[in-house]
Amino acid sequence: MHLRLTCVNVHCLVVALGLLLTYFLFLSFPFHWPTLVLFAGLAAVIGFLSFTSWPLVAGGSTLVASAVTLFYGWTYAPIYEEYGLLICSALFVIAFVVLRCILRHAAASTPEAQNWRTVAKELLRSSITLIAMSVAVLLIVSVVSLGFWIVNAVALGFWSPNAVAYREYWLLACGVLFVVALAMLFLIARRRAASMPKMRLGTRAARAVLAFFMILSIVGTAIPLSMPSNPKVYLATALAWTQGTGYYSDRINWSSVNRHALEMIRGARTSQDTYRAIAYILSQLPDQHNFFWSPQEASALYEGKGSGPGLLVHRESNKKLVVELVYPGSAADKAGIKSGDSVTLVSEQYPTMTVKWEPQQPGAQEQLVKLNENIPYNTELGSNGRRLSGNIGYVNMYGTLDVNTAVYASKLHQIIRQIDTRPTCGWVVDLRRNTGGFRESMIPGVGPILGEGNNLLTYVDAQGNIMEGFGYKHGTVLDKNGAAIEGITPVANPYQLKKPNPPVAILTGPNTASAAEGTIMAFKGRANVRIFGENTYGVPTGPNRLPMIDGAELHVTSEIGSDRTGKTYQQAIVPDEPVHIDWKQYGTDQDPVLQHAQHWLASQSACKA
Repeated sequence: MHLRLTCVNVHCLVVALGLLLTYFLFLSFPFHWPTLVLFAGLAAVIGFLSFTSWPLVAGGSTLVASAVTLFYGWTYAPIYEEYGLLICSALFVIAFVVLRCILRHAAASTPEAQNWRTVAKELLRSSITLIAMSVAVLLIVSVVSLGFWIVNAVALGFWSPNAVAYREYWLLACGVLFVVALAMLFLIARRRAASMPKMRLGTRAARAVLAFFMILSIVGTAIPLSMPSNPKVYLATALAWTQGTGYYSDRINWSSVNRHALEMIRGARTSQDTYRAIAYILSQLPDQHNFFWSPQEASALYEGKGSGPGLLVHRESNKKLVVELVYPGSAADKAGIKSGDSVTLVSEQYPTMTVKWEPQQPGAQEQLVKLNENIPYNTELGSNGRRLSGNIGYVNMYGTLDVNTAVYASKLHQIIRQIDTRPTCGWVVDLRRNTGGFRESMIPGVGPILGEGNNLLTYVDAQGNIMEGFGYKHGTVLDKNGAAIEGITPVANPYQLKKPNPPVAILTGPNTASAAEGTIMAFKGRANVRIFGENTYGVPTGPNRLPMIDGAELHVTSEIGSDRTGKTYQQAIVPDEPVHIDWKQYGTDQDPVLQHAQHWLASQSACKA
């Protein structure tokens, strides 16, 4: 019996050591944190179980660990062409089998083992117990791995440039509590060792394991952040994500794309050297809702800061670029460019862009202007509105990437409340300058005008399954099941119209995109709604977001939009009444699109009354 227990304990220690080696091996692949923390959790659990006096507990845990290791090695090795993982997994399982054979040989050397009936009963009993213990070990591993996931997330989020933008400070608190819990276990093990001399050896080892993982939680998780990402693995991650989640991925020859992308990163040393190849991969998709943000771009955008010339333009039939919007404080604004002017790109040598500027003022001369693209400007323009003649309300909604969705929605409710001081018979919702952002902000923001209901807007995958749903009820945005979306703060003081379910005129333009098109789809199928203006940009779809290890973000179209009637949209939304936009008159009483909308609203029975 002593020999058998010794073999089991040695077996567990070898398995724990193998898991630790695998953990450090995965530190060089920081793109896949769930795998990393799973191995950390397994190593911790088996490190503790190596001192148990019940062989089946140790055996069950080592069996699970070996299966998981082989599974991950077999899964990731072919994808990322890192066959060292597969070799490591195979050697790990071979070691497991060899040690099990040694254990069986030791058991067979006892007289009781010579009776085949005794051996069969023992094997049956052991198998049933082994299965039960494997399930128990999996649960324990899940709990421990969750703790390591929290600590890894804290280390990653704390050092990531997105930490402030996402305001995930609660992760830091969870990580501190987790380390405190490890410290308490360390002290308990020390106290028990002092009161029970026979347990000193085991508790010392347990304390050593605890201390090791406590240090590993604080320091080890930060190691990948100081290491340059493997360019080949970084590119493979982007490629696998795009191929696996892209709505249109079945239209692409991925073997050819992969070969060309790998050629583009030949000699690459860091993740930044792969950005051009990732842009190439996204360019092969047939739609325009796929984009890659560098760490600096992602951080700036979530903070509401833009870079570049500061122009929102579109190309008209005469091939001129007409200016729709000039962002305040941008290089274009400082140069004096206005909405309605025309520009032509002459050259670009970063950080300077040279454009030919044609002012629309009478007698103004065409001129060359150099714009400094490094001048930052504010991209969060908020929203505004006013009361029009004929008891009509006008709300102008700009796009937003503000992660505090309740701020945007609450501002819209305040605007609607101020306009609706007297009963308002109809509403104009202007989305012509709304380039998109968060649907979780726009749907509840325009909720008083949109009206309440479940699944007013849904997004479906390539198989037609509803992946996301957006509804509205009294200041709260609802998910596809009709429950409040977790993490989205409801409007603090939601407003209800004095005249609910009014007629609504929606204004669209060539830069009405993404979440703005989602807002249009939410109105589609509702009674007394009409769309005026020009075709939208044409991305009424849902991109899936993948945060990369260096703080960059990859967004790939994975869903298409659907209105409340079930009609899906993949291209530009065509207005019910096409009207050419005069950007010089945008939002004024001479705005032709606004005039058409007001004329239609005035003809509705609610406004006639």
